[in-house]
Amino acid sequence: MPDRRSIRLTAVAVTPIPGAGSPLVVRHDLAGVDAVGRVLLISGTIGPGVAALMTKCAGLICKSGGLTAHIPILAREMGLPCLIGVSEIHRLEGATLVALRPHESAVIGVWL
Repeated sequence: MPDRRSIRLTAVAVTPIPGAGSPLVVRHDLAGVDAVGRVLLISGTIGPGVAALMTKCAGLICKSGGLTAHIPILAREMGLPCLIGVSEIHRLEGATLVALRPHESAVIGVWL
């Protein structure tokens, strides 16, 4: 039986929409990034190119920012699952699946 491990991190819900997908760390260079069905992990400042990725992704998790920041506003307009204020976002890197649970103000990372 495979070793199962999971973590639960607190977050602030931007939208009430739950979501899940494999995590994708978004860095400055967005060229060639395939975001289809992925949950974007955003831990730093990113450029306007992320908007194109948002049209294909399954959700967004941001380390910082407020409800009136650019990414949360776009997420609300697009009806995307989005959580912010996940200070330990780096702990989700390498997870098999990330689940956004806005009704619990939490994000769950699972390794299978």
